[in-house]
Amino acid sequence: METVKENARNNINSNEFWLYTKHVNLYEKFGWKYISNINTYNKEQKIQRLYKLELTDITFN
Repeated sequence: METVKENARNNINSNEFWLYTKHVNLYEKFGWKYISNINTYNKEQKIQRLYKLELTDITFN
């Protein structure tokens, strides 16, 4: 998770990240905000959780 913050600081030209995952209650611990469940059209696990991380929410050490 620290790699995301480091890359955001040095390389990213955006103020937000989006991801979808099957993991529950993991990304919230690292500042990601749960948005909703989405259909990913993935044959193995169609419905996954959508998360957003706003760079303005990141506190760099």
